[in-house]
Amino acid sequence: MPTCAGCGVPIAEERAVFVAGKRPSDAPLALCSVCAEKIEQVVQSETQHPNIVLAVAFAVATALLTAFLWYQIVVRTGLQLGILAIGVGWLIARAVIYASGNKRGPALQWISTAATLFAMLVAQYLIMRHFLGEALVEEGYPGQLPLFLPIGLIWALLKEGLGNAPMTLFFWVIAMWEGYSLPRARSLRRVLPQTPPPPEMAGPQ
Repeated sequence: MPTCAGCGVPIAEERAVFVAGKRPSDAPLALCSVCAEKIEQVVQSETQHPNIVLAVAFAVATALLTAFLWYQIVVRTGLQLGILAIGVGWLIARAVIYASGNKRGPALQWISTAATLFAMLVAQYLIMRHFLGEALVEEGYPGQLPLFLPIGLIWALLKEGLGNAPMTLFFWVIAMWEGYSLPRARSLRRVLPQTPPPPEMAGPQ
């Protein structure tokens, strides 16, 4: 007789609700109907009445912060590490979930994804602007480049950067997937109970 993973009460197998474990290799967990209903109510409430305005504000702020950190790491080390892209998407998604009131759902997924793409664009622009400034200094250009360049030049810098380092797009996809998947609405993943093999299929005792 299985025991409820939520409250520890023994339950008849025909009355148990079996759900998938955290990892694919984990055995299914048995829940009583009361615990299963409580969990379903919790995951359903996660999608209700998110604070969209605060989520957008936190998403933009976190995107700017992570873009600046990415830019600093790249210009100081000369490396663009994929793990950093995962971190950007993860931080933005976490900020969106927190600011929305610990909510999840499609709207927050798209906010997080858009903010992650914004962070990648800003970081790429800052990186290319930095290297352009270094090249101009070597050619005798006096002073520093302004922070905000003309739109046409910004677009040209972004295209040049992506053309010279196509793997950058792969990092962007990683970051955006992390930003999209983390705020996804959760659900109770019901599965069939694992049944032992017939006696003739079992191994030697």
